[in-house]
Amino acid sequence: MDLKDRFAKFFFVPGLAVILALLIYSNTFKVPFHFDDLLVIVENPFIKSLEKLPELWLFDPSRFLTHLSFAFNYYFGGLAVEGYHAVNLILHIINTFLFYAFMLVTLQQVDLKDDLKELPLLRIPLFAALLFLVHPIQTQAVTYISQRSTLLATLCYLLALIFYIQARRKGKGGYYAASLCVAFIGLFTKPIIVTLPAAILLYEICFLKKEKMFVPRLLPFFVLALSVPLLLLFWKHKTFDIAQYFVMTKETSKFTRLEYLLTQFNVIVTYFKLLIFPAGQNLDYEFPIARSFFSFPTWLSFSALVSLLWLAVKLFRRERVLAFCIFWIFVTLSLESSVFPISDVINEHRFYLPMAGFAFMVSLLFSKMRKPDVYFLSMVIILVFLSGLTYNRNMVWTNRIGLLEDIISKSPNKARVHNNLGIAYVDKNDLSAAEREYKTAIAIDPDFSHPYNNLANIYTQQGRYQEAKELLNKAVQIEPRYAGAYYNLGNIAWLENDKIEAEKYYLKSIGVKMNFAPAIVALGRANALRGDLDKAEFYYRSAIYFNPGYADAYVKMGDLYLNLKDHAQALYFFQEALKRDANIVSVYNTVGNICDMLGQYGQAEEFYKQAIQRDAGFANAYLNLANTLQKQNRWKEAVPMLEEAQRLYQSQGNRTMAQTAGERLKGLTHLQ
Repeated sequence: MDLKDRFAKFFFVPGLAVILALLIYSNTFKVPFHFDDLLVIVENPFIKSLEKLPELWLFDPSRFLTHLSFAFNYYFGGLAVEGYHAVNLILHIINTFLFYAFMLVTLQQVDLKDDLKELPLLRIPLFAALLFLVHPIQTQAVTYISQRSTLLATLCYLLALIFYIQARRKGKGGYYAASLCVAFIGLFTKPIIVTLPAAILLYEICFLKKEKMFVPRLLPFFVLALSVPLLLLFWKHKTFDIAQYFVMTKETSKFTRLEYLLTQFNVIVTYFKLLIFPAGQNLDYEFPIARSFFSFPTWLSFSALVSLLWLAVKLFRRERVLAFCIFWIFVTLSLESSVFPISDVINEHRFYLPMAGFAFMVSLLFSKMRKPDVYFLSMVIILVFLSGLTYNRNMVWTNRIGLLEDIISKSPNKARVHNNLGIAYVDKNDLSAAEREYKTAIAIDPDFSHPYNNLANIYTQQGRYQEAKELLNKAVQIEPRYAGAYYNLGNIAWLENDKIEAEKYYLKSIGVKMNFAPAIVALGRANALRGDLDKAEFYYRSAIYFNPGYADAYVKMGDLYLNLKDHAQALYFFQEALKRDANIVSVYNTVGNICDMLGQYGQAEEFYKQAIQRDAGFANAYLNLANTLQKQNRWKEAVPMLEEAQRLYQSQGNRTMAQTAGERLKGLTHLQ
């Protein structure tokens, strides 16, 4: 291999992949957290401290490394989404290069046809890798942060396979050990790694079986694969009783294993449709369940898939690489598209790894064109077209409400989507729209507890306590272990000045969910009100222990130490709160007050300005900033602050404070 080929092989491809990936995913770095991101990242206390690795392990051992990567993201950047998206995109680029390397070593195993020998060898894996990189069906795995598990599993899958191939080709035990090691690591990314032994066996049959006996080498991989269900079994049921395995591998009872399998025939055909014509992509499909083999289009989908497999068998002797590509798709889909029912029967991210087989196959088929220039031009046109579609698809993800409305336009009867859209409207302070979406969710699925709780929160804000309590009681009737609903019942009791009843609900909340920080903090607040500061501190510290990322616990600790006149400790906890949530306006104001009290006027001024920057209507910050400026004899700068404070107090109906601001303003005017 000359220098030019070496450059193309080792530098040009990764460089091109990086540039192309940055272009088509450049609009994803601000994409907010969606759906499962909230559960596994935003609301997950275990990723918010690297000291909680045992708890993180227990959260889900089969995805431990995925969640550990989120913990590092949080450690370095908190909940700033840019870091999470950057890691996902880096993993996608690495997977693209691994796929490219996998194709290179594979093409070295086979004798190319005469017409392919005229084509530069590097072009086939190059275009296949870029197709893998840019296809819109990959967006869900890359842009949807919580699907990092798919990216990590694919990385381990491809790397383990490459090491295995090198071990068989070169006969070196180090490669074999590396393959086993990577496969073992993959066990803790996502359960799809269990199909790796089948993929290795497929590769042996297609390309390596002539060399020597391979069965003994495969056994350790099958043993590793079997450890995944055992690991999950012990995690979920605390037993190794195999009888429980069949319970564990059925996530839902809404359909039988046979119905799920029949539905998957239609699902796989849908994946192929998206590969050929990627229109109508959806994050949350409303996919019909196939109740009978003879229902349309189930029998037709089955026939199409059997025909494709039969074609692969027929191609095996004369077009072995193409046959391998087809078999690869079915092998890598076999766990999630078989007889193990999953609530969501279809998800585009499940085709991320199978996409490798499709991309390889397409590049090979186009390479059979007689003229290499036509092949080159055709692939460039396809890549440019798909890149544009990917960029446009990612635009849908950039706006939380926009994404949810896109889903509803395609899946109007998904209760959880309407519920999530309601939450998004609450964040925008559009309570009427949120109420409408919650009611729609309840109408679609009366047994879905969350919209009852969320609608109750709106009614609580509006002072409609009785209606809110009825909704919350319905929520706990549906889901007796709903900690959030008990907590909200406690909040209503607190607002109604029934502190004893409130504490009962808070205790019930942590009784069903011991680490539920909001309820723990509420119990601390109740004890602080009674004057039992020691017990209050115990609860606040407990909340911090269970959820190191819960900012309100730090705020309450700061308030407690402020009451004790321990300004140093108060400042520490307030600043820790701001590290976890930089938008708590009242804390900036409070910290400014402490700095002012300690004579640290420059810092006080900065904190007041931070408060104003985040909430231009926060009158107290203007008044306090004016006070700090006045202490530094900066009267001219203080005057506009007092004027704004007076205006805001008046507009908010706070006559007393408006009068106070006015009197100070007169005093400063007199001094001038």
